[in-house]
Amino acid sequence: MFWIWFFTVIGVLTLIDWLTYKYVKGVECRSGEIRVTEGFNIYRGHHNLAFHFEPEYDDERYMQLIIDTMWHSMFIHLPWWKVPEGANNQWENKSYRFGFYFYNTDAKKLFESIVVFWKNWDKTFYMPWSYECHHTIIEGKDGRRYIEFYKDYKKRRDRAAKYNCRPLPVTDIFDIYDKPTFYWEEPYEYTLNDGKVQRCIGMYHIEEREWRPRATYWLPIFKITRKDLEIKLTDEIGEKSGTWKGGCTGFGRAILPGEDPHTAYQRIMKEAKF
Repeated sequence: MFWIWFFTVIGVLTLIDWLTYKYVKGVECRSGEIRVTEGFNIYRGHHNLAFHFEPEYDDERYMQLIIDTMWHSMFIHLPWWKVPEGANNQWENKSYRFGFYFYNTDAKKLFESIVVFWKNWDKTFYMPWSYECHHTIIEGKDGRRYIEFYKDYKKRRDRAAKYNCRPLPVTDIFDIYDKPTFYWEEPYEYTLNDGKVQRCIGMYHIEEREWRPRATYWLPIFKITRKDLEIKLTDEIGEKSGTWKGGCTGFGRAILPGEDPHTAYQRIMKEAKF
């Protein structure tokens, strides 16, 4: 009987949460905000689950309760709970907070970890279905392939041979990236919104990464792979170049199936916007 009532309450609250998100709009407030009363604000569209206490953003003398549901975040002012002196100072105490939250990089997918914290102590519990990077392969114009594993590093030499690669040396990893024999080099052009054309040199190579679920990390099943073209520029480009924010000096984009690095470079140069 308890579980029937429990899941009934959860289902009703979830339904109310979704209906509020879909049909209730903020009144005389910023976009996506519902101000219930002074010190009690609700924001829409967070897609997370959390329950924790931490100092307020606007007035760090007092604590606030933050409740995240699937479609809303509620911020409740707690005037009776004062923050100890110095606890809200980011240099003295960065973690005067209590509670937990579910973390996810994609709101449309199941959460990947649970973070629990109590003052300065915190612990992250990863879910078995969350993905972790297994290895990265880099390849340049010299045809050499280097691989870096993220676990069991001592056996990298034997494991690298299975991927037709060399183990990526730790001591001179940046020397490999900077060798002219490793990367391709071609002119790069970027057209600003006002029609002005920026020109520099682009140096690029291939990076291929593989992710696996934590529950099946040692088996090549359910894996996700992605091949990118990593581009380094000799000068900054983009609408913010020359400003204090700075332009883009390097980035990566996915290589399409069956696409060679040179064709991908030309396509990315036309499509990329900064």
